[in-house]
Amino acid sequence: MAECTAECRKSNKKINYVILSPLESSIITKSYELMVAVYDENMYLDQSPVRRYWKPDFLFQYIEEDFGALMSYLHKKVIRLKDFETAEVRRMYVLTGGDSSFIMNYEFHALGDGGILCGTDFVEYEPFPDAPEQVPVEEESGFSGLWGNILAGLAVVAVVSLAAAYLASLVFTAGASAAIAPMVVGGLAAAVGAAAVLGTAAKDAENGTNSGAASYIMNGLTGALTGALAGFELCLAPYAAETVIAASAPFGMSIFGQFVSAGALVDLTASGFFAITGANTLFKLTNAIEQVSGVNWMKSMGMSDESYSSYEEFSDLMSLQIGFWGMMNPRLWEKPKDPPGKITQSAGYQNPETELTTLKNDKFVNHNPEATDIENKVGELMWENGIYLEGKIPEGQRGPGTADYTNLTTGGTAELKTLVGSSSNNIVSEITKAQSDFVIVVLKEGQLTETELMRLPGRIFSPNAPGSPKNLVQIIYQIGEELKMGELLERIID
Repeated sequence: MAECTAECRKSNKKINYVILSPLESSIITKSYELMVAVYDENMYLDQSPVRRYWKPDFLFQYIEEDFGALMSYLHKKVIRLKDFETAEVRRMYVLTGGDSSFIMNYEFHALGDGGILCGTDFVEYEPFPDAPEQVPVEEESGFSGLWGNILAGLAVVAVVSLAAAYLASLVFTAGASAAIAPMVVGGLAAAVGAAAVLGTAAKDAENGTNSGAASYIMNGLTGALTGALAGFELCLAPYAAETVIAASAPFGMSIFGQFVSAGALVDLTASGFFAITGANTLFKLTNAIEQVSGVNWMKSMGMSDESYSSYEEFSDLMSLQIGFWGMMNPRLWEKPKDPPGKITQSAGYQNPETELTTLKNDKFVNHNPEATDIENKVGELMWENGIYLEGKIPEGQRGPGTADYTNLTTGGTAELKTLVGSSSNNIVSEITKAQSDFVIVVLKEGQLTETELMRLPGRIFSPNAPGSPKNLVQIIYQIGEELKMGELLERIID
């Protein structure tokens, strides 16, 4: 200022305005200089203003230290801070002085006619205790602290997981999902919910904060429900496949000149739906692990953020649609007391209305001169077990391993299907294509797994199954040259 005054005196310039202006460029360069400008009565229209640059150290000597502390605090509270955002924070902090009482709004105007007044007498005073009083904050401990919050969140996760598993056991009462649904739904609810709680604890420990029990409970609840929903969608995949095929190709379809049965289409569609819902489950688990560890293994293997978000959103939306289709399957709502079918081990038959003495023969007779040895053995075995069949000459063309019997008890027809070596899909397809409502199937012992056998009634007797309704399916096992009675599958009719 003294330099400005001296120059004004040399040029006989009258001082009417003194303006101090902060410089944007000095904030960028961190020099923090002000421009001191002296004007005459014309102010900004002054043709020869006198300007000098001045750095008031007493204002800005702690600015970098303050800004560093501010940025450290912001990085703990804000997930993403861009350079242009931090630059704007610095500019506003310098110009406004942060939370201090010194505010500089771009211009400081001072009117004057003379020069500078300099004092020579100074009075010293005792320091005034104007610093803010620091109130010690006691750290929370016990159940109100970090561990209490974690236990509260995990308790909610446990309740939701058990409830979800119980609900799954009520909903999935038949089919492939019945046995594993409670474990899948409850397990995913527990895993994702627990990860959400532990992730909150990890952030609190890192930032030195306490989010409170309410945040832990809400995060655990949200995570557990997210995991449970993903589990339900995964288990609904086979039911959704049945709904889609029943609506689009209930009797099968031709693909590239090759006929594919409805059963095979259901299995193929279910595989695709399992892939989508499985991917959705994987994304949920990956996000849960990232909350705890801070590492996303998919992204660490090279997947970009955009690709990750796109695939995650696609699998999430498609899984919701698959879940909706699955819920539309009437077989899902069939209760254990009224299933589509049941399995009777080592079936035997009781026909009180038919006495052996009323029959023309006292043993099995086959009127088909071209009957195979296995056709005769099946008839004899069924006769021995109380279902009286009689071999008949087939009407029309029959495929290999297929035969017809007359049911002497009901007067109806029983149809034989020899399917040794066939896959479960082909077995279902052949049974549903049979013309009779009573089908006898010859299989090799151990040909079907326990799970595949449990699925058979639901797939055969489902309202969505193609072909005419079936009421009885008798399985006979071939062991070497011998045959033995297997399971009896019966439709439950209201």
